[in-house]
Amino acid sequence: STFPTLSSPRFATTSATKVLQQHLQATLKIQERVPLHELGWYVDPSLITTVYQWVVELHTFDPSLPLAQDLKAINQKSVVIELRFPPQFPMDPPLVRVIRPRFLEFSAGGGGHITTGGSMCMELLTHSGWLPTASIESVLLQVRMAITNTDPRPARLNLNARHRDYSVGEAVEAYRRVALVHGWQVSKDIQELAW
Repeated sequence: STFPTLSSPRFATTSATKVLQQHLQATLKIQERVPLHELGWYVDPSLITTVYQWVVELHTFDPSLPLAQDLKAINQKSVVIELRFPPQFPMDPPLVRVIRPRFLEFSAGGGGHITTGGSMCMELLTHSGWLPTASIESVLLQVRMAITNTDPRPARLNLNARHRDYSVGEAVEAYRRVALVHGWQVSKDIQELAW
């Protein structure tokens, strides 16, 4: 409830808006059909003021995961993420970023494909690896799997900075940096997502 929702971006197009509305309806239908503890994610329709921004909670983590233990230590049950969709969706992938809590950086022993700025950076979420036919359900599944994967290192929370949300600006910059290090193509419109 403390996360600011946005109005439609100036780059919104009729075709992208229509496709996003279809994706949203399909995602909400899955959410209605499958028990939430099995899905492991929840899209709150009341927080969607534009189809270009979705706020999603990832929850019901295996209690043996270091992430689940860290969440328990700070009395939290979920990780709040945001999906921001670009003007060329579905040809370009959404920016997926953690809003809260903050995670340990890879250089400090963290994992889970979460950059220093909180964005998720894996080839699937770059122009190089994105499939325009991907469903948002499959994206959420892949993001959840990445965050819970313990190889090479498990995702861990930064318990010293847990009260600070990640900003979208730092997420976009970190995403761009990591993608370039890996040689993955980034959408030319990525900066637009910092609206």
